[in-house]
Amino acid sequence: MTAKASKPARIGHGLRARLLLSFIAISGFAVVAAVVGNYAFYAIGEALHQVTEKSVPPPSRPWSWRSVPSALLPPAPHCLA
Repeated sequence: MTAKASKPARIGHGLRARLLLSFIAISGFAVVAAVVGNYAFYAIGEALHQVTEKSVPPPSRPWSWRSVPSALLPPAPHCLA
């Protein structure tokens, strides 16, 4: 009877499997970060909407040039130039 040389048992994974696992993990982190960022923009938008719609009172009267004193209107073009 001849004894065959047996291959040692492989412990662990090859390079290909480790690279694939790393790629999947990093891609998963990127997807999670995108979801969290999207939710953060949504939450900030909702908070801004709540502040502007519910907390800030509407103006008592709309802005008009009639409310500006007439002494300020003649020099106004010179200030803008």
